[in-house]
Amino acid sequence: MNKKLLVFDLDGTLINSKNDIIRSFNQSFKKNQCKSIDQKYFIKNANRGSKFFIKKNLKKNELNKLKKINIDFQNYYRENCTKTTKARFGVKFFLKWSSKKFINVISTNKPKYLSKKIIQTLGLSNYIDNVFGVNTLKFNKPNPKHLKKILDIYKINEKQCVFFGDSEVDWIMSKKLGVDFFLISKGYLSKKIKINKNNKIKNFFEAKKKLLFK
Repeated sequence: MNKKLLVFDLDGTLINSKNDIIRSFNQSFKKNQCKSIDQKYFIKNANRGSKFFIKKNLKKNELNKLKKINIDFQNYYRENCTKTTKARFGVKFFLKWSSKKFINVISTNKPKYLSKKIIQTLGLSNYIDNVFGVNTLKFNKPNPKHLKKILDIYKINEKQCVFFGDSEVDWIMSKKLGVDFFLISKGYLSKKIKINKNNKIKNFFEAKKKLLFK
């Protein structure tokens, strides 16, 4: 297979979804009489999975509520995951273009069925070849085996892959495999990372220009 593989994180990269996620967490926290979270907390912990996210927000004497809160969150979010979520600036334009030249796949720690629901609602599903969600593969981000498995599926080497992400989780995984990485601004980055300025993008209109010069 000669086509280059483009791998995209979902939340914070292709879509702005934080308001729907924060609201869903806070509904479940409120239902179980636990403190709510704000955007600062969300950005700092968004890439670690819902159980870690919930546990970190609970007091020691509340840890017995973790399982129920997670179920409540999943139930609420499943029904409300597209209320205010939108594609980021230039995403549909970029994916429509790149789907004709490259293989477009999504790599996310969100459940696959929810990811597919969101991209279908936003009119992006026709431009995505596959979605690799949590538990789709044996390993999840930031474990490099997650991305390596995707490369193996498409029989593509690391040099023929480009990863688009918004956080240190995506960057760490890509760096360990030697995969070229683009960092999109205003995502869920919670730690400073050392990255070439040419690999930083503001939006996906800019991404098209930079990808063409790779």
